[in-house]
Amino acid sequence: DRLPDLALKVLRDFMMPEKSEIGEDAIFKETYFRSVKDALVRNLSNYFQAHRADLHAQYYRDLLMSSESDGIDTALAAVESATLDSVKEHHRRLLQNKEMKIECLYSGNVPESQARDFYSRASGIVREATEKARGEINGSSGVSESHTVEPWVPGPSEKRILSGNDIELHFASKNPSEENGAVLVTYQSQIPGFKGETISLEESLRSSASMRLLCSMLREPLFNNLRTKQQLGYIVSSYYDLGFSGRAPFEACDGPITVPIDFITINVLSRKMPPPEIKLRIDEFLGGFRETLLTMPESEIKNHANALSKKMLKPIQKLGQEASSQFSKIRRYAPEVLATGGTDKDLPWESVKTLAYEIETLGRDDLLQTWDRMMTKNERSRVVSCVYGKTFPLEESLKALPPHAIVNRVDDLIELRSGLKPFDHSVPTIERHGFTRAFGVASRTSLGLTAAAVASAAVFGWSSSKRGKR
Repeated sequence: DRLPDLALKVLRDFMMPEKSEIGEDAIFKETYFRSVKDALVRNLSNYFQAHRADLHAQYYRDLLMSSESDGIDTALAAVESATLDSVKEHHRRLLQNKEMKIECLYSGNVPESQARDFYSRASGIVREATEKARGEINGSSGVSESHTVEPWVPGPSEKRILSGNDIELHFASKNPSEENGAVLVTYQSQIPGFKGETISLEESLRSSASMRLLCSMLREPLFNNLRTKQQLGYIVSSYYDLGFSGRAPFEACDGPITVPIDFITINVLSRKMPPPEIKLRIDEFLGGFRETLLTMPESEIKNHANALSKKMLKPIQKLGQEASSQFSKIRRYAPEVLATGGTDKDLPWESVKTLAYEIETLGRDDLLQTWDRMMTKNERSRVVSCVYGKTFPLEESLKALPPHAIVNRVDDLIELRSGLKPFDHSVPTIERHGFTRAFGVASRTSLGLTAAAVASAAVFGWSSSKRGKR
């Protein structure tokens, strides 16, 4: 019962620290600022020393595919240059920014009237703070009406790897004591992932269901072969991965449409052999797995499908997890649904159930079609990210690397990224990136509220979230 009051107090202290019960120092306290800054500097400075080589490989892959940053070094420089005054100035500009949006979800066994009351009170706090901040703009200070900024798409912007292309990233570990190397292989589906029955492409449901089932079937054989039989490495895993990409707004929608993206990911951490050899072992196994799909009895395929469907249909046990799932759907898909005349009832609340039931209908032909689309050399969209430890240094493998590989240069990776287009809702034809190098928004301030109550829900606002393993 006290949570709404606490949430409003936190919101008020953040939006109007000068009115906080304990004074402006509640947020802008010098000792607290120094403590937080020191912790951030330590975390960024020690990132490569504190994480395994396979997480380094993931970092480089994500820097290429789902990041707009220039890397940890740039982030570290920005944190080191921050001062308490610069943080206060940034806070002021946030309140003055007319494109600022705040979102919240009021969820649980509560009456609609209570949710609407919370929305009204929270909106009042935001309105008072932003109007006061914008009233302080006087010519040279603050964010002027004529101030020009680059177009910004909220949320992630996953890059599309065109069909028929392999991208390879090879980096030496920045941890001098790291003995292991790592290989992270990521296959990107060119068919956008399934959102919901009314807002997805016709082929998306079958594609996403097949991807999930293939990953479920692949996990144990891959581990048994590469980890148990061949003993390639300390960690051998494969999993279904789900990403999201925001695309440019269309005229009827107050925010970008979010496109889900399906991935198959394989991860190996090893000091038994160099990363290029591990990549070949992975390719050999995947080539043989197609034969497994060809010869597997239909009854066994059905058993895999039914087991995965049953797992996906298990009810969510925790309120926080349920609220997070609901809010994710609202933020990603409400603009698209509402802009086309739908209501909150038309949001894809049951998309997981739809996928689970679709998985139960899959057969061998569905799996082979998806497998060939994802794995065939002329059709696949693949990123291979390799990190080298001291057991097998990068220098010893340079001759084995393809001429188009990115080798140990973040600047080259970022240059390559600049030529990749964001993943949108289309299904492109097969094209190839021209790798020839030898080195490798409507302006409106709002408080978004969704009141998920027993009887009804009200939807406002938009945003998006990051990729998550499944």
